[in-house]
Amino acid sequence: MLFDGDSIYLTDRFRIEKLFAIVSMAYAWAYAVGDFIHRNIKPVRILNNGRKAHSIIKYGLNYINRFLFAHYIKNSFDPLKFLSYT
Repeated sequence: MLFDGDSIYLTDRFRIEKLFAIVSMAYAWAYAVGDFIHRNIKPVRILNNGRKAHSIIKYGLNYINRFLFAHYIKNSFDPLKFLSYT
């Protein structure tokens, strides 16, 4: 599971609010990057059954992951610039 709230052992309300804020910003960042790639660089592939191969968020997360850790991307743009918009 991506986010298991029971295993974080947070009891302080302020810490839970900070964690929720960070997760929300990461979600918005991944969506903004995925949407930009889908509209401007390469649309998400459509499968034979008519559904998208990935969600927009997963598309953005994959791109951010490759950008940060693999250091090679064709047609690369800097996804860090989207952090100023969130």
